[in-house]
Amino acid sequence: MIRTYRRKNILLIIPGAAGFIFFYIVPFIYSFYYAMIDNAFNRKFIGLNNFIMVLSNKYYRLALKNTFEFTGIGVPLLVLLSFILALLLASRGRVSTFFRAPFVLPILIPSAAVVAVWQVIFNKDSHVMTWISSEVLKLGEIGLYRFPVLMFFTWKNTGFNLILFLAGFLNIPRELYEACEVEGAGWIRKHLHITFPLLLPTTFFVIIISIINSFKIFKEVFLLYGSYPSETIYFVQHYMNNHFNKLNYQNLTSGAIIFALMVYILVVIGYKIENKLSEGVW
Repeated sequence: MIRTYRRKNILLIIPGAAGFIFFYIVPFIYSFYYAMIDNAFNRKFIGLNNFIMVLSNKYYRLALKNTFEFTGIGVPLLVLLSFILALLLASRGRVSTFFRAPFVLPILIPSAAVVAVWQVIFNKDSHVMTWISSEVLKLGEIGLYRFPVLMFFTWKNTGFNLILFLAGFLNIPRELYEACEVEGAGWIRKHLHITFPLLLPTTFFVIIISIINSFKIFKEVFLLYGSYPSETIYFVQHYMNNHFNKLNYQNLTSGAIIFALMVYILVVIGYKIENKLSEGVW
C-alpha cells in the first residue's frame, strides 16, 4: 500500500520536475557554454573574456546600480508597509476581513491594464508628475521616473505580503500574549518578545519573495517606458533583453550569470543572518 502511494506521488512529481529541469536547469547550464565562446558561429573558447567585457561595460554597471538601488529602497518599504498593515488587520473580526480585500485586488488585476492608467496619470508631462517632482519630492529626473515605478511595485505586491504576514500572525498562539499581559507587559514588549521572534521565518520568506518581485518589475517598466528608458530606471533586465533582441547571447548569458551569482550571495548572507537571529538573539 505504501509503495503504491509512493509511486503515485512520484508519477505526479515527474511532469513538473521534468519541465523545471528541461526549461530552467538545462538552459542555465547551457548558458555557461555561451558565456565562454566568442560568438555563435565560430564557437571559439575564450574563457572569461565575456565576463570581463560585460563588467567593464558602463551600461551593465549602470543597470546593476539601478537594480540594486531600487531593490534596496523598494523591498524595505514594501516589507515594512505590509508588516504594519498585517499588524493592524490581525484581528479576526468582520472589519478586518472587509479591509483585507482592497489589498488583495492588485494581485488579480493584469499589469497591462494598470500600466495603461499609469501612463496617463504618471506621464512626465502630466500635472500629477509635475507637481510631485517640483513641489513634493524635488528629486528631478530621478523622482520623475522612479517614483511611479516604486508606487506600482508597492501597490502590486503589498497584498501578497500582507497575506503571508497575516498567516504568520494567526499562527502565533494567543496564550503567549495572554501570559505576557498577565506579567504586566505592554504593547511594545509583547511584540518585541513574542511577535518579532516568532515571525522571523515568515519575515525572511517575505523579504526573499519581495526581492524576487523587485526584479520582476521590469515588465511594468518596459510597458511604461520601452526598451531604452531613462538612465535612472535602466535595469539589468533591460540590458539582457536588448542583447537578446540583438542575438548577442554571449553578453546576455554573461550578464545573467553575474547577476544570478550576486543574488545568490545576497540570499545566502540573508539566510545566515536569519539563522543567527533564530538561534536565540531575542
